[in-house]
Amino acid sequence: MMKSVLMASLVVLSVGALAAIAIPDAAKTEEEKSVAKTESVKKIESNEIQRIDWTDLTPPLSPEAQQAAVELNLRIDQMTETEVSNAMQKVEAEGNTLITELDDKNIELEGYLVPLDFNAETVTDFVMVPYFGACLHVPAPPPNQTVFVKFREGLAMSEFQENFYYPYKVQGKIKVARTKTDLAEVGYQVTASDIELPKTE
Repeated sequence: MMKSVLMASLVVLSVGALAAIAIPDAAKTEEEKSVAKTESVKKIESNEIQRIDWTDLTPPLSPEAQQAAVELNLRIDQMTETEVSNAMQKVEAEGNTLITELDDKNIELEGYLVPLDFNAETVTDFVMVPYFGACLHVPAPPPNQTVFVKFREGLAMSEFQENFYYPYKVQGKIKVARTKTDLAEVGYQVTASDIELPKTE
């Protein structure tokens, strides 16, 4: 059971990190390089909201960590406890690397919200994760795949519970700052200006 839980967590990390691997500059034409550079400058200078996804929060895994993640995803049920532990260490070591270039950017990110206080009538503090069940039914993702969200306006707990199984879109300013919560250690914090309720129809 524990191995299956670990596998569920690693699928998100390994797939997300592999998707984030960039095409080497040598493979790009001069025109593509120019366009990419211009777009990069626009992103840095613009105060407009940047739509990001979870792969933007983590660097690509090293070849060694990629291989460890592949092994865990493909044959975790056949691995010994020692093999699983060693592979997990290789993957989790890179789960602590944060993307500092995102600091103070206005972003939009979609993910699952977990309240820090399930007894509150209005919830203002959340941990945001890339897949449902993280921090509750399965172990928390690494810090660079976990976001603390502060929403002063708050969400009514009754309304939130009706939409608990759906992802939310969070907009706000992101800070690259580690902190510990009751649910997980997070690598990023967002002061939310808006949280869009999921479309359930």
